[in-house]
Amino acid sequence: MKLRQIYPLLAGALLLGSCSSIDPTQKLNEYTDCIVYSHDTTTDTGILTNFSSIEVTGDMSTGYYSLNFNDFQLTEGEALRSATVSGLIQFMDDVSDENGNLQEVHYTFFTQNEGSRQNGNMDISDMQFSWLSTIYWLNMKADAGRYAIWSLPSRVALYANRNLIKGPYGDNNENAISPRYDMTFDVMNKTITLKTTGVKYPVDSSDPSKSLEIRAMTWDKIPITLNEKGFTARVDEFNPTINGTTDEYTISNFNMTYETAYEGTRSVSFSLTSKSTGLKLFIITHFDYYIEQHF
Repeated sequence: MKLRQIYPLLAGALLLGSCSSIDPTQKLNEYTDCIVYSHDTTTDTGILTNFSSIEVTGDMSTGYYSLNFNDFQLTEGEALRSATVSGLIQFMDDVSDENGNLQEVHYTFFTQNEGSRQNGNMDISDMQFSWLSTIYWLNMKADAGRYAIWSLPSRVALYANRNLIKGPYGDNNENAISPRYDMTFDVMNKTITLKTTGVKYPVDSSDPSKSLEIRAMTWDKIPITLNEKGFTARVDEFNPTINGTTDEYTISNFNMTYETAYEGTRSVSFSLTSKSTGLKLFIITHFDYYIEQHF
């Protein structure tokens, strides 16, 4: 894996596709399904909103890009603010073979530098904006560092890439079958709902037929605690909806960490107990940061 600058022609190929003629200035993407958390470091308070938008534009003739931040509210009751940061250079995180040939693009990103310019009524610093198609991650500061801000879409699909399962047959470090966790935010109530599909937990490493298969599992209205890096969630015990019913399993010691920095920690852990058999599994799941999607 390495980081490389995206030059104008490559940027056009990656972001705009094949075109016979390209207007040098293009709106590359616009995100309107945004949640924004602004933490006031002077009062240690924060505000979570969902009415902002972010627009990405690029000048293919110069290779520079701009980010337009629209309708951001940094503290309760204040007027909405907007700002543009321009003169940005785009980089990408990728995997290449031993000869330097590009194999896989994980994501592209912008960071502020000395050549970046801005205007508007929001003084932005330390901005990091990463994006890949329909998903983005934003971290930045405003007003001389007083406000620490993060943003991402209100609906994000997470894909598990690493699991540790502790059960009656011993530990199993083999991956579950690529479960997908659809995460939806409820801004007003400060909760999330997680819906998983394609979950299959092996319970005996020596016998692949012994597994717990869950077609669909929903964890509804989980309260979250917001912080400058993202959020955490902790619940002692609840009954998830699994395969259409809440009567089969109990989840206890549920813990989740989600950091919005692109390569931040994203993990969930919990104990899953069958009400009928008493089978108990302890599961820790880590999520790939580069294959999250908006759904």
